[in-house]
Amino acid sequence: MAESNGIKQEKKPIGKTSSPFREPNTTNVFYFWVKQGIKINPFDFVVAEQVDGSKTIGIIDEIFAYTDSDSHLTNYIGDELGNPQAEPYTERVTAMIAKTQVLRNMRDDQKEEVYMPVPPEKQVFFADEDAIRKALGYDQILGTPIPAGLITQSNGINL
Repeated sequence: MAESNGIKQEKKPIGKTSSPFREPNTTNVFYFWVKQGIKINPFDFVVAEQVDGSKTIGIIDEIFAYTDSDSHLTNYIGDELGNPQAEPYTERVTAMIAKTQVLRNMRDDQKEEVYMPVPPEKQVFFADEDAIRKALGYDQILGTPIPAGLITQSNGINL
């Protein structure tokens, strides 16, 4: 595990943020494309690089499978007019895009939060247990926190 700004994350990035014109990142949501071969699920926690070396912790809300096809009709026609066993005429370019709800933004001193959209082309990592706890506000609880559930991530982390 690597540590930066008090937030640990796995060393290998699982994708990069993306902010196209029609679906820009906001203070509440950011998007990232997922590296091929990486398995993610809704409700997985992730950490994205932010401005000035800070980090944004989020939870995956939805996952989209985009292709370069214009429509479902194009795909239907490309499979010999709807033959499920047909090999497509053209291999489609595909990408998995995750819509992520921002939970918390952390700076170096961990006291000042950053309220800016996550910029494009920033690396995204699975969050570790410490980052998940910070996203849920455990570090702000006075006294002893009481467990109230189980979190299981696609990368095997259980909390």
